[in-house]
Amino acid sequence: MSTDGLDILDPQSGVARFRGEQLEVQPLTLVQLPRFSRLVRPVIAEFLQGRHPAWLEDDTVMVLELLELHGESIIEAAAIATGRPAEFIGGNRNAAELLDLARVIVEVNRDFFIQAMKSVKFAPGPAPSLPASADGQTPSSTLSAPAIH
Repeated sequence: MSTDGLDILDPQSGVARFRGEQLEVQPLTLVQLPRFSRLVRPVIAEFLQGRHPAWLEDDTVMVLELLELHGESIIEAAAIATGRPAEFIGGNRNAAELLDLARVIVEVNRDFFIQAMKSVKFAPGPAPSLPASADGQTPSSTLSAPAIH
């Protein structure tokens, strides 16, 4: 943030290297915000829940697991934020570039993400666990939380 606070009134764009190009990321427009918000709120909630301790040690693990859980939403949100087609974003093979792009998107839209993080509602108590039957077997009809690798 600038020392005079003018970036709140006139947010600055950012640049990320992605698929051999310099992508300029502009602050989200009012027309982009509703869809973008619906796409990223579940990702933000997943990120903030703290159920994934490996993410603190390895950004690549975090990116891969978030893609596994919310890949389509992440790709679509990045497409909205960059003005590029989802196929362009999704066609990348480099998780580190996607992470760098996501960092620029968050940085450029910092105020949105701060408010979104404040508004995420968590279910009380620990993350759901699998119930075990009396013989130690897990019933096949039980739904489980996403696996952590």
